[in-house]
Amino acid sequence: TVLTMGLPKAEEVLREALAMGADKGILVTDRVLGGADTWATSTTIAGALRNLDYDLIITGRQAIDGDTAQVGPQVAEKLGLPQVTYVEEIEEVKDGRIRVKRHIDGGVETVEAPLPIVLTVNGSAAPCRPRNAKLVQKYKRALGGQEKVAITKDGAELPYASLYESRPYLNITEWSVADVN
Repeated sequence: TVLTMGLPKAEEVLREALAMGADKGILVTDRVLGGADTWATSTTIAGALRNLDYDLIITGRQAIDGDTAQVGPQVAEKLGLPQVTYVEEIEEVKDGRIRVKRHIDGGVETVEAPLPIVLTVNGSAAPCRPRNAKLVQKYKRALGGQEKVAITKDGAELPYASLYESRPYLNITEWSVADVN
């Protein structure tokens, strides 16, 4: 499950994650969250995560609009979970434990910790898997309440509206502040 907080247009990021193989996308969006600082962001994300079952929470190192690298660690603190920051590689997950490599000044450190856990991933980590062309088509849709469509290679539109009703996994779940308490 991929979860993000932001404006409705953040749905595009979730669709990208679905195209990379994620099973579900959740967008926490609410006017009240406009201009949220790291405390409000981490409180909202932690609230949303309390509604999900998880063993592993992976966050980026920092948000694109700030250079504080605080949200992931604050989420871990609010959920009472251990954390490892600056992760570059997951080596093993076995018997309720995880072993990761993390970047530190002057080298790399191997850390083992119990699950569930929060990891913040460093920019030097391996890139995410590429998008799958079939999944891109599966999750693609027009934004702004327009009819959901996919475009063929020659520009023809393929209406997918009925699929969104019969296949709920195609829809992005939206939660408000009230949904995450």
